[in-house]
Amino acid sequence: MSSLELEPIPAAEAQALRQQLQSPLPAGRWTFDGDTAADTLHLAASVEGERVGVVSALRESLPEDGVRRGFRVRGLCVAEAHRRKGYGSQLLDGCRAHAKAHDGSELWAYVMPEAAGFFSRQGFVTEGPPELHDDLGPRVTMRRFHLDAD
Repeated sequence: MSSLELEPIPAAEAQALRQQLQSPLPAGRWTFDGDTAADTLHLAASVEGERVGVVSALRESLPEDGVRRGFRVRGLCVAEAHRRKGYGSQLLDGCRAHAKAHDGSELWAYVMPEAAGFFSRQGFVTEGPPELHDDLGPRVTMRRFHLDAD
């Protein structure tokens, strides 16, 4: 069995990988505000040299509560042939470690309702019912608190 390798990558590479791995999204959805910030992490997952996953963690607070030590998880995707092998969990672990190293106290994300179970298994809690976000459709707000206690 091949082992997963995680590697920080530049923003431009993360943007291209998001486009390659994610289902079709509207134009302009491959880049995020904060992609090039100094404390943003873009993490690629590879198996035998093939890029199979990507995630980004950007310093951003939830708009409604103003927590300044939050990191937002964005663009988490694992290639379909490599799902259900724990790679998404390892990518989120990398985000958690990065946030902790940068004085982050929580991770949060807007996730598709069908992904809420995965995030729950990673220690995230749901904050309210699904809401429409831009042109992406319904999203659930999920948070993982107390990273400093991990």
